[in-house]
Amino acid sequence: MALPDVMGYMMKGRICVVVPVFNESILIQKTLQSLQIAGFEAQDVYVVDDKSTDNTVEYAKTTPMVGTAGIYLPNIHTVDQNGGKAAAQRAIMARFDLLGRYDWIIFMDGDTIVDPEFRTSLFSAATKNPTVALFTGHVVSIKENTAYTAYRAYAYAWGQEILKKGQSNFNCVYVSPGCASMFATDVLGQLTIDSDTLAEDMDLTLQVHKLGKKTMFVSEAKVYTQDPNSFKDYVKQVTRWTRGYWQIIKKHGIFSIGKKKPVDLYLMFATLEGILFNSISVYVLILVFFPPILWISIVFNFALYFLINCWAAYYYRRIDILKWVPVTYFMQFVNWFLFVRSGFEVVFLQNRFDWNKVRRYT
Repeated sequence: MALPDVMGYMMKGRICVVVPVFNESILIQKTLQSLQIAGFEAQDVYVVDDKSTDNTVEYAKTTPMVGTAGIYLPNIHTVDQNGGKAAAQRAIMARFDLLGRYDWIIFMDGDTIVDPEFRTSLFSAATKNPTVALFTGHVVSIKENTAYTAYRAYAYAWGQEILKKGQSNFNCVYVSPGCASMFATDVLGQLTIDSDTLAEDMDLTLQVHKLGKKTMFVSEAKVYTQDPNSFKDYVKQVTRWTRGYWQIIKKHGIFSIGKKKPVDLYLMFATLEGILFNSISVYVLILVFFPPILWISIVFNFALYFLINCWAAYYYRRIDILKWVPVTYFMQFVNWFLFVRSGFEVVFLQNRFDWNKVRRYT
């Protein structure tokens, strides 16, 4: 006799991890070691190599991991030809029949270090919330003495501990990051892992919503990622993210006429807010209609930005966030320019784009 659907996810416990990699030799061993520390056994970790041209595969094969029967090497599969992250995920799932053998699949990246409590936090959340099909982890920027990682720390604190928690409460999480997402396999099997955008993680998240399933942000399930340490790489990464965002907006017809789910309405608001109600637009409006109060507005905006950075510095225990405030304040304007430019490229020029992988560093 089948159990009621409401009990379905809670009764399941087999979890595996899928790690797509392409030229991740610098960090792959630390990634695998962190998975072992978090309680994942080697037989449940699947590394899929997208035809790397460095020593990624060799390093992964020489990373010992403890399994139930002794010392194991990770399950490693190299695809026939380089086809991108989404294609690699499809290949490893088919190669090892992961949908049939597991109840949960965690997607992460080859430059990601998981917190020791990552697995426990996700499984605990799944047990307490049996109707949720997709759990989203908490991304933390690895500390580096640069303005770019300091800004990311601020953005992650605000974007996750404030915005994503609110989205989770109203089932409006619109992107579960590809480095920290846990899917129920019976739902994942109904999704299409497409290679037609630069944001397969956002695509999958919206597909979960289209099925009427729930998503949930788990703040305690932390992963640590390496963010760009140069302006060039920062621009490359944000450009990829914003292009992917606009591709998903277009693909899912967020602004089309028809019945909308809560996540669609949230994305409509977020998109318009990103274009029209950011600091630059507000400053321009004030300059045109109320020029005498322009400097007051700038001072007020900077003060608010500084206060949020103070909270982020306390939350992540990173005093360097405050040191970089005079620089990072202007990075929000860079983000706005890249967001608007990407929208024009995707919506009007209808260009296709490469992945734009950023450089890893030790």
